[in-house]
Amino acid sequence: MRSRLLAHAAAMTFAVGGLLVIPASPASADCTHPNHPNDYIGGGIDYQRDGTAIKTGPHPGCPALVGAFPGQPIDVHCSRNEDGTQNDWVFLHNSLYDENGRGWAREHTLAVQGTVNVPQCASAGTLVIGDA
Repeated sequence: MRSRLLAHAAAMTFAVGGLLVIPASPASADCTHPNHPNDYIGGGIDYQRDGTAIKTGPHPGCPALVGAFPGQPIDVHCSRNEDGTQNDWVFLHNSLYDENGRGWAREHTLAVQGTVNVPQCASAGTLVIGDA
């Protein structure tokens, strides 16, 4: 009887301890998306008047490399959706900054004439940019 009580106590301790360990820390942003094919040639996308941050990866927590402004060169390569919302990410290059101008901008930080379909970076199909 005593051994069964000890076994139940040990099982309860393990179960409760396991429950306390289950919550994991939030996943960190993957900010290492350095290059993607240049699959978009359509135009219609520019930087916002107040500036557009070009980031190292397609996540709000990724650091900005540079700020880009209207009139500066923009070469949109492809798009990506990280969180299932309509606010997509665009991989682009601003040649004024060499490699530091190559990175990611959130759709709502870009000025888009209407809507444009931009090929996805890592999968088939396109994403509609300008509807966020």
